[in-house]
Parts: sequence; C-alpha cells; structure tokens
Amino acid sequence: MAYLLGRGSAIEWLRYQRSIDTARNQRVLFYPNLEGSRTRLSSHSSFLKGLTLPIQLIVRSNEHRRPSAIADCHVVTTSSGKYEALQIQPGLYCSTPSFAFLQMANMLTESELLFLGMELCGRFSIEKNHVCFREQICTPQMLIDLIEDNERVRGRRKALAIARQVVEGSASPMESALTLILCAPQSWGGFGLPQPQLNKSIPVDKSIRHLWSEEYITPDLLWESAKLVLEYDSTQHHTTSRQLARDASRRDIFQQMGFRVISVTGFHMSRPLELERVATLIAQHLEIDAPRIDIEQWNDRMSFTAHMLTLATQPEKLLALPRPKNVKRNWSSRWEPLLPFDPRE
Repeated sequence: MAYLLGRGSAIEWLRYQRSIDTARNQRVLFYPNLEGSRTRLSSHSSFLKGLTLPIQLIVRSNEHRRPSAIADCHVVTTSSGKYEALQIQPGLYCSTPSFAFLQMANMLTESELLFLGMELCGRFSIEKNHVCFREQICTPQMLIDLIEDNERVRGRRKALAIARQVVEGSASPMESALTLILCAPQSWGGFGLPQPQLNKSIPVDKSIRHLWSEEYITPDLLWESAKLVLEYDSTQHHTTSRQLARDASRRDIFQQMGFRVISVTGFHMSRPLELERVATLIAQHLEIDAPRIDIEQWNDRMSFTAHMLTLATQPEKLLALPRPKNVKRNWSSRWEPLLPFDPRE
C-alpha cells in the first residue's frame, strides 16, 4: 500500500525540491495500491513537514476516502489505472509535475493554470517564499503527453489547451507574471503579444567575445527573429554596484549584437501606464498593432495584472483551498482595479 500526494500538496512538495535528482526518481503506481487511511500516514510525518494541512492524497475509489483534519482524499481515475509518481521514500510518493498539473485543472482559472504550468516548467523552486535556482524538471511536451494519455481524467480538455500555451524556462515567479501580463489573451486581461523565449542562451558574436567573460549570454525574454530582448531588473537581485555594472555590460553586448533592449523594473510592474508603454514598444518593434481598449477592458487589464503580481509575490495564493469548482475569467468581480482612472488621461 502507498500514499500518493496530489493537488496542492504535490505542488508544495515539488516547490521545495531544489535537486533535479528528485525528478529522476520516477515510478508508476497502480490504483489498487493507493490508500488514504491516516493510521500509517504518521510514519511519514518527517517527510511531510511544511505541507499545508490537510494533506491532499489520491486514492483508488470513494470507498477508500478517509477524510480527517490531517488528510483529504480525492479519487482520480486514469485511463490505464496507472499513476506517474516520484518516490519520496518507500510507501510515500508525490505526483509528477505533469500529473499534478492535470489534477489542478478543475481548481484554477485558465490564467492561473498557465501560471502554474510555467512554474512547473521553470528553472526555480520556492521554499517559504524564497526563490532558488533549480534545473528544469518538466517541459510543456511532458505535460501534453501525460494529458493526452489520460482521456478519463476530469479537466483534461482544459489542461491540454493550457499546456500547449506554456512557455518554459522561467527563472522566477515574477518573470512568469511579466510574460503572462504581456502575452496572455486580451480576453483574460493581458496585452496579447506574441510569446517570447525565456532564458534562452545565445552565442556571443566572435567579434565582441573579448568584451564578455562567457561564450553565451542569456536574456530574460527574447523575441529572436525580431532581435528584441527584454530584461527584468528586480530590486532583489539588481541593486548592488557589481550587479548594476553587469547589467550595463549585458545591455552593451546585446546592442553590439544588433538587439534592441527594453528594461523593466519593479517600478514598471506596479504602474499600469508604464506597462502599457512597455507593451507598445514591444508591439512596435515586432511590427504589430498595439490593441486599443475601452475603459472596461482597461479595468479588467489592471485587475488581471494585480492578480498575476499577487501570484508572483505570494506563491501560496495559487494553492489556497478550497477553491470554487466553476471558476471564471471575470477578474473585475474578484479583484479591485489597481487604479480606477481613464487610460486616455
């Protein structure tokens, strides 16, 4: 018999893992072996520290639900009766990033699920709101493959549509938020810009190799065909004189290689008109029309921006349970606009 962490508990546990070795310890569990009894769960308590109670477990049938203050059980019926899992220790497993993503499809809105997908396919881990670098443990294709193989799981259609929009390689929750604010559909509250590549290393031209200490340089957001780079300068990591000097050198290298560089800071992220200006600059360089919006759409955009920034700065908000079953995109009903003014003023 085995315990399988699912839903929010699986996401939390995955967030705490800084080593890529964890993702290589993959197993396949069969549904008759899953249990939800809390009796033996206490023997795994040292491996479950830090997880929000009740622990979310996946069980094989309704008869094996054992709800308590410690554990909450959920039935997930896969097409094959198999469950992809990572072994924490004998008898205790965690859903793989792909399987956890599929489980969360009915609990999150489209944009929240996309934000989660970018986290799972990103290059960072989160522990107590502290962001740490981690090698990538999942890819959008891995999400798609698992979802396509599980036709019987609720939320599959929504999960598959969102998995196809996931941008991999994000280095922080704020990079994910910035990407979604700029590129999410206008119907969600985003600017609807083409998706960039995140943290893709590009070779430094040989003619200026002597100006840079490394063979490659890695922009935060890259529209390669348009020779456009967007750099996010966070207040947390870009305030020392050494880092400021390195940022200036990076911009010089990009410009020497023919790239247009746009810088975004925390100041821009907290001010809607500054984000509007950044999005307009990107649209002009990509040679596409910047969308015109009315007052209602402006308020929706500000609400969406506020929500994305909340998810980036308070990662636990994404996993807050319970969540409504029929979630909608109507942000204005859930989030107050950042600034209720006319964008034309």
